[in-house]
Amino acid sequence: MARSSPIDIVEAAYRVGHAREVWLRGVLDATGPVIQPSTFACGYFVDISEAGAVRVDGVSVLGGSASLAKAIAAFHETTPDMSRIVHAQAAMGAVTVSELLAKFEYARPGFEKLGASVAHAGIPLADTLGVVGLDAAGRGVVLSCAYDRPTTLNRQMRTRWTRVGVHLAAGERLRRALEARPSEAEAVLSPAGRVEHAEGDAKGSAALESLRTRVAMIDRARSRRGRSDPDAALEAWRGLVAGRWSLVDRFESDGRRYVVAHRNEPVPAKVLALTLRERQVVAHRVVGHASKVIAYALGISAAAVSAALRSAMLKLGARNVQQLLTRLDRRVVNAAARDRP
Repeated sequence: MARSSPIDIVEAAYRVGHAREVWLRGVLDATGPVIQPSTFACGYFVDISEAGAVRVDGVSVLGGSASLAKAIAAFHETTPDMSRIVHAQAAMGAVTVSELLAKFEYARPGFEKLGASVAHAGIPLADTLGVVGLDAAGRGVVLSCAYDRPTTLNRQMRTRWTRVGVHLAAGERLRRALEARPSEAEAVLSPAGRVEHAEGDAKGSAALESLRTRVAMIDRARSRRGRSDPDAALEAWRGLVAGRWSLVDRFESDGRRYVVAHRNEPVPAKVLALTLRERQVVAHRVVGHASKVIAYALGISAAAVSAALRSAMLKLGARNVQQLLTRLDRRVVNAAARDRP
């Protein structure tokens, strides 16, 4: 039997033809075998698109009860300045509660109260690993894994789980968009990368080459050999292809599998004179994503991210990224949120 891998979670993230509760449960079911010996895992939808506000709903628990789900929701509703904490989580990508408490001591009473509720259910809780899948509009999903002892993330594990979070955000964004406005794929390819159909922007030679290359790389990442090296597999499976498409499986009635490319670009905030790429990059930075994470999420190079930031700063007369973000801040996110279903 194949060993469980983070790639299992990524695959679940792109099974987008379900209602969100079913989708999230599929993600949790894929997560359970990967995070052992965690005491339980939970997932929930989060929205920080409005300044200073955090909305949490749809809490689902793997290995716990409905009362535990309510306690987790209450923790977010009653902890002061939760928006700032979620932004910090997004900036770190993957983070433990012990790390957050070192930065936000005022959250300790809330976490201790949550721990007491969990202990009442017979489940020890000393620390959690939080994986934040937040898109450029400030909407997405959080995956949280609980442990009975303090947990430390090394650089490799943080990068691994941060990349999983990127796919959770992309999968939920695509699921939400297709639920609101079903659309046809722009390209259909075989698992080996042979193009069966292409239309729109996918018809260009550069786009087709990017799609062919990435489909073949992802198929290798999903193989038994690929799963044996999860970090290399995640490196191959970027958040998007060319900053535009997500790749999703489609099965025909005869059982043949195809890979379809759906438009899933991050929300372009319609502000000022920035190009689409500049808006995408800046919107990601506003919600706290580091440049390396942005490059992974968009499926572009780190150099392209840096170039987009430099260009945006030049257009807006900002001397550095912080000044750029201070000038744009919520206008980017709020404009982005209005463009989403």
